[in-house]
Amino acid sequence: MKEILNFIKEIIPKDLSNVRAVVGDSKYKGLTVDKKNFHELNKKSYFNQVVFVDGGNAELFNNNSFSIQKLRIYSCVYSGKKKIFFQRKDYDSLSYIQFNKELAYFFETFPNSISLKINPNDPQLKFGVNRAPLSLTADIARRFLELEEARTMCERFPNSLIVLDGSLKPNYPNEEKFLNKLFKSAEENGCSVCSVVKTTNTLTNKLLPLTYVLDKKSNKELWFYFPIIENNNKEHKAEILFAKLNKKSKFVFKIEIYEGNINLMKEIISTLAYYSADVSFPGYPYGLIDADRFARISNDEKNVLRLKLSHIIPKHLRISENNNLAHDLLNKLINR
Repeated sequence: MKEILNFIKEIIPKDLSNVRAVVGDSKYKGLTVDKKNFHELNKKSYFNQVVFVDGGNAELFNNNSFSIQKLRIYSCVYSGKKKIFFQRKDYDSLSYIQFNKELAYFFETFPNSISLKINPNDPQLKFGVNRAPLSLTADIARRFLELEEARTMCERFPNSLIVLDGSLKPNYPNEEKFLNKLFKSAEENGCSVCSVVKTTNTLTNKLLPLTYVLDKKSNKELWFYFPIIENNNKEHKAEILFAKLNKKSKFVFKIEIYEGNINLMKEIISTLAYYSADVSFPGYPYGLIDADRFARISNDEKNVLRLKLSHIIPKHLRISENNNLAHDLLNKLINR
């Protein structure tokens, strides 16, 4: 272990001058860190209503031919520190395989909200040289439902700030269509759209995480840094910045703001800081903590749903699932 630590010390320089963001995608250009691009924040909500949206899902059955999952979408609306509205929507999702000259995945959500065909060999979805797993379709469905929920909430609560978990970059086939519908609704209803990315792998030319470098170089308690990444991806309609939303926070988060709302950048980030004072996770918007908690499907709930499902699925299909459970069984044996 000492040899590994010594090796790390040798390859990572201590000098943090002339640090530049490095993005492994030619559609983005990393910029040099400059102290003049640190902007001070105040913790003030500039929006009368702030909408937070998140989703969760759990797989209940998978025999490689079809996958059944429970999906849950949760949204809540805050005005100041008071939650004035919330709703939870549950969906059942069926993903299945069909052969018609080539392999294709299909998924349906019930109630009937989304019905799509997916190419498992799409480069956006493949895992290395392997086709995408069938269960990934439920993750795609959940993401689309989150965006649809954000759109409907924008129509229901005009002039609000919409806050999503994750990126505004379309990572799945057809996702851009759902994002564009959200952005169009935002423009029509006077809403602003942003997202908070909990984890980022953005590095620097010094081989250190960009979030670490920004935190070390800042001399402010609350701040956001912009510009740092030049976005030339026409499908990714957002400006990218980084922010520390609470002086007690140990985290720097990547924030994305819809390009149509860039003139409200400081107001949006200050509003996020206003909602990031919860003692359980300082520096992260409480509305997203709330949405994550109520969108999550616990292991206990998942096990109950699996048990109910096992009583109605035909025996020959239950037997065909056994091979998929072999790894879980081995883990239980090893961890006794």
